[in-house]
Amino acid sequence: MDQAAQIHAIDRLRDLRDALAKFKMQAQGSLGSADMEIQRAVQNLDNLETHWQAQIHHWHEEVNRARSALGFHRSLYKGEHVGETELQVRLKKAQERLHGAEERLQKTRRWQRLLPQAVNEYLGPARQLGAFLDTELRRALALLEKQSATLEAYVELLPADASPLASGGSEPPDSSSAPAAPA
Repeated sequence: MDQAAQIHAIDRLRDLRDALAKFKMQAQGSLGSADMEIQRAVQNLDNLETHWQAQIHHWHEEVNRARSALGFHRSLYKGEHVGETELQVRLKKAQERLHGAEERLQKTRRWQRLLPQAVNEYLGPARQLGAFLDTELRRALALLEKQSATLEAYVELLPADASPLASGGSEPPDSSSAPAAPA
């Protein structure tokens, strides 16, 4: 057989390889970013726990001071409720803030228990994707590179007038021309 294989789009194989390589880099970057976000979330929860514990301690002391001030005021006025309202409001606000800090600490601790479960649910598929990117996609990129190089070497072996790429076209010739030999 004197007919050459009809090869018209080696550049498309290179484009596919480049697109897959770009996808691999972006996917690996996304996995790395997700890992950093997980670490930051864990650290933030730890910092929040410390913060709310300090707030609870602070507001507990405020409640005690407000109670003492109210008790001292009552002992001074011996049963009269003169000027107590401001001290009662101060005590109530301190108690509300203490209660709010305790609720936030409970929520923080709840998230500290839930986050590891969510992370574990994420890590399985993330590791699978990472392994796929490192092995299978790397093999696919190498195969595309090898096939492109092989096809380019084949085209270079053809005489200049027989090479479909030598004529400058990347479009396949009219299908009414001679049939192509199998590649």
